[in-house]
Amino acid sequence: SKYGVAQTHHLHRARVMALCLAEDETLLYSVGKDSKLKVYSVAQRKQHRSAHLSELTLSSCVLAPGGGGSVAVGSWDNNVYMYSAKYGRVMDRVYAHDDAVSCLVSDGTRLLSGSWDSTVKVWAYRPSGLDKSAIAFYDLEDETQCLALPHMDPGDAAPSPNVCVAGSRDGSMSVLDLRAERVMRVLNSHNECLTSLHLARNGHFLLSSSLDGQVRLADLRKGELAHVDAPGGVLCLATDWDSVLVGCGDGVVRRSALSTGGGRLVLEPLGTDILPHEGPVTCLAVSKQGRYVFTGGDDERVHILKRDHKPAKPDEVSAE
Repeated sequence: SKYGVAQTHHLHRARVMALCLAEDETLLYSVGKDSKLKVYSVAQRKQHRSAHLSELTLSSCVLAPGGGGSVAVGSWDNNVYMYSAKYGRVMDRVYAHDDAVSCLVSDGTRLLSGSWDSTVKVWAYRPSGLDKSAIAFYDLEDETQCLALPHMDPGDAAPSPNVCVAGSRDGSMSVLDLRAERVMRVLNSHNECLTSLHLARNGHFLLSSSLDGQVRLADLRKGELAHVDAPGGVLCLATDWDSVLVGCGDGVVRRSALSTGGGRLVLEPLGTDILPHEGPVTCLAVSKQGRYVFTGGDDERVHILKRDHKPAKPDEVSAE
């Protein structure tokens, strides 16, 4: 299937750093270098909330553990914020690290944060927010840039493997045992800073991207299965483990079929008529059935791409 641009939104005044989609897919959260959190109503095609959470860049956002319409936001001011879209206010703030918070992931019950202080921390979640002290702590060799927990499909009840992978600035990837609270091993597959990681449901297969311009597929038990060079480099990935979407440095989103049995990764444009971002694609989010793809860029814009959408002049919403 091909995609077309259904909507374009100029919600931020600087690079869009991260996107995440509400569980019911009615709201899209975005954070940027302008220190703003934006909450956009997908159905109503308008901005729902805007919050200035910090004086520094907001680096990351994920749905908060426990549901309830809250989002966890990481900031370069070393804090993690818990923001409620329902009430339009910050519900909690935790001074999480001694340097910038660079990435967040959640498995629905715990929140994990990575930082430029070269650590990964695990946080317990309460209805009122996060515990003020981390329940686990991992010390890595270099700045943490991205994290991955095993992929879980909507409605999955089975527990995920107790493993997390952390990507660092030096190109290394640390495999963390969340049960034993130790670093199991360190992989050195990339030559430059990691930009994105995705771990399969079984905890064995890993997709990674780096500023070295490569996307790599590896079996953590056996080694690398395939790799591909992305035009202009790559800053973000999204996958359902049937295919992978790659946000490239030339402003184009490309796609490749994905086989964990090996084979080749071949990148093709997601849609030939899609107007690319004016600069690198910096973040991606995908709806559950793959009907919509959301992209954020260095050009301050968010595109909403729709499968089998006939290209027309897209709507555009400006930042406020």
